[in-house]
Amino acid sequence: MAEESAMDQLSIKARDELLARVLLQHVLGAIVTQHDDGSAPSMYDLDVAYPDGRLAAAEVVSTRDAQAMSLAAATQREVYTDVAALTLTWFVTMRPEAHVRTLRRRLPAVLTDLERCGVSHVAYRSFESHQMGLADLGVAACSSTSASQRRPGFYLLSDWRSEWGGEGDDIVRRCDAFIQSVPDVTQKLLASRRPERHIVIVVTPDWVGPFGGIQHGPLPGMAPTLPDGINGVWLVTLRESPIRALYWRDGDVWREAEVTDEQITTADDPRRCPDDPVQEVNSRSRAVPPPRTHERRASP
Repeated sequence: MAEESAMDQLSIKARDELLARVLLQHVLGAIVTQHDDGSAPSMYDLDVAYPDGRLAAAEVVSTRDAQAMSLAAATQREVYTDVAALTLTWFVTMRPEAHVRTLRRRLPAVLTDLERCGVSHVAYRSFESHQMGLADLGVAACSSTSASQRRPGFYLLSDWRSEWGGEGDDIVRRCDAFIQSVPDVTQKLLASRRPERHIVIVVTPDWVGPFGGIQHGPLPGMAPTLPDGINGVWLVTLRESPIRALYWRDGDVWREAEVTDEQITTADDPRRCPDDPVQEVNSRSRAVPPPRTHERRASP
């Protein structure tokens, strides 16, 4: 039996915060400590202290969907759901914008209607895809078979082309929308009265495209649209070492960094900042132009 890592022995929340703390203190060269000790409501998660005396606050938030993560824990790339109303086994390929929980809730009715109409295959952007609402759900394509030993139902499959080779800016758009959906994160940071405030987003597998893009994709070329008063955003996945992260800070471009198991294991004391900060892997970064706003990006 494999030995458990330091991360495996922690609760989900503690694991997210440990990863964020290690990432911030290594990249920023700062001492990062726990601020939210549960002694008061709405406390932000982490305090950041720079060597020159500057202070910052950081809040850690996860895209984690409990149901989707439970499924992803059973199998990384393939999720099967039994549906008594179906007669066939369906293979449903998800686009990056798809959300696992929504698909599991709505697909049974859609696939049942397809079987009732005698449709066994739906191509991406086809008439049936739009008519049946599959395109709106982020489904790239679906097909069915009767030659399966499983009970009727459907598999959810990642669109590997989108997950591994998607445009980096897609991650930024998804990040912007997510931050808007969790206003309490910004509120906690603004209440901190720290002059510098960071949001750390732990991205989970149910974010199909961004999850793979953060691990292996190109650096984004557009700046995020952050709420007023937020100075930086960090995107990181909980994956096997080394863990790749993307980050953006005021007036800068997107950069990447890596965190290893060794760095996480040696971070057992939150008051200690290791002597050898993690090196930014800029040598592997693709050159990107200065940050661009959404408006400038969209202009012809």
